[in-house]
Amino acid sequence: MAEEIQVGSSPLFDRTDTEIAEAILNVLKWHTAVPEELLKIKVEKGVVSLEGEVKWNFQREAAVNAVKNLAGVRSVNNFMTIRSVIAPDDVKEKISASLTRHAVIDADRIRVEVSGNRVILSGAVRSLAERDDAEHAAWSAPGVDSVDNRLTVVVPETDPLVAGVL
Repeated sequence: MAEEIQVGSSPLFDRTDTEIAEAILNVLKWHTAVPEELLKIKVEKGVVSLEGEVKWNFQREAAVNAVKNLAGVRSVNNFMTIRSVIAPDDVKEKISASLTRHAVIDADRIRVEVSGNRVILSGAVRSLAERDDAEHAAWSAPGVDSVDNRLTVVVPETDPLVAGVL
């Protein structure tokens, strides 16, 4: 005796591309972090493509996160770009100021380079948390669309655990 078993989503829950597009428009309309009027949406066989220009990376991430789990969405292609609204020198200054404000980050040991919309972080930090915080600070600058985090973690020799005192 053979049983026919279907694996995957039930045909009862399938959505047409038009239904998916309407759901995406509604979700983005109500999402305060996403400027939906700046985005173009294309849905083909459940694959969503998001295009357009935003000012911040968090807006790109918010748009993708808002639509990726909607019923019928199989995958999301993120073709959104970030448009810088300030000069690269201003971006570098804002990142450096943000690093200085963080108490856990030793900003003097971090070099910030800006090339177009790309930020390169280099130097040494004391922990993975400090490395992540520095990268987050770089992403927080307006116009940044990529961060190359080349920071290395170096534990200070004065740390009692490293020096074998404890």
